[in-house]
Amino acid sequence: MILRDVVEEITERMNWANPDYALSMQSILRKITQVRDDLIRNYGGAQRQSEPIVTQYDLIKDKSQYPLPCPPGNVVDVDVKGLWYGYYYGYFCECQENWQQPMTYNTGTPTDDMPTDDKKCWFRMPYRQFDEHYFGPYYYFLSGTIGLMPKPCQDVPGGLKIFHIPVLAPLTVEDLNGPTGFDPNYDMVLVFGVLKDVVTGAQAAEFNEKYKQWVYEYKTANSGWERYVVHERW
Repeated sequence: MILRDVVEEITERMNWANPDYALSMQSILRKITQVRDDLIRNYGGAQRQSEPIVTQYDLIKDKSQYPLPCPPGNVVDVDVKGLWYGYYYGYFCECQENWQQPMTYNTGTPTDDMPTDDKKCWFRMPYRQFDEHYFGPYYYFLSGTIGLMPKPCQDVPGGLKIFHIPVLAPLTVEDLNGPTGFDPNYDMVLVFGVLKDVVTGAQAAEFNEKYKQWVYEYKTANSGWERYVVHERW
């Protein structure tokens, strides 16, 4: 459904439940936006991982923090091109860079599987928010930035990739003939997500049950893959 269809479904059911109750178009769109964003953030694993964009930065020697291009909750994956203090074993890989990251991120132990092409110089970073019990490399969030631990030991052009889902803009009347930004197979969850909060009485309970059913189906279809992966899969 396009956004106009969702608005009409909400209006029809709301008027049927309580003919004397009405919401402005702006109020309905604001509530749809809130339901959409909450669902994607909390349950939309597969949707989040299928729609990311990439922001790429140069790694700077001894610089641990970089601008965060989105809210922390929108980050799907962080990849770096190795070169870190503390893990140097004297290897040299065919991508012409000193390989100072011969580690497996899930165990923090050395590995003999050295890269043979440029693609394999990229490693997926695990997320740890100041985890004192984890001794491998990780990324974290701090004051609007994304931090890397440990610091890069030299400059690497384009050596940091942040995969993140776009920040969806609030829905407005200009968007009525376009998509909602939600999974189009489950737009009815937006309908009942709004109705369960604005309708009172027995109908509210009915709408809430339908909302739970649609959410369950959406969660089942969008459970997706694990969000953070701590071992190499390139």
